[in-house]
Amino acid sequence: MLRSDEMPSTKDLARLALDLADTFRREAIRTLLDVADGDQNAVLRALDVVRQTNPDARQSERGTEHIAFSLLTEVFDQVAKHRPTSPR
Repeated sequence: MLRSDEMPSTKDLARLALDLADTFRREAIRTLLDVADGDQNAVLRALDVVRQTNPDARQSERGTEHIAFSLLTEVFDQVAKHRPTSPR
């Protein structure tokens, strides 16, 4: 971490931003997986709700929706990967 009297370099800022994003993403995914409790359909419905949120805003104004959609997409993939398959 930088001391308060140091000027950050571009690489320092990038590294810090990536570390913060990764920490947030991991915690958010863990929380969403717990709430979803393996319910793939609930995750799909949540994705639809997020997709329909604030539809008239410009894409650059939909940062929260983009993050939420990305998180839910990862949750969906993880739920689908761990879902038991039915025998044929």
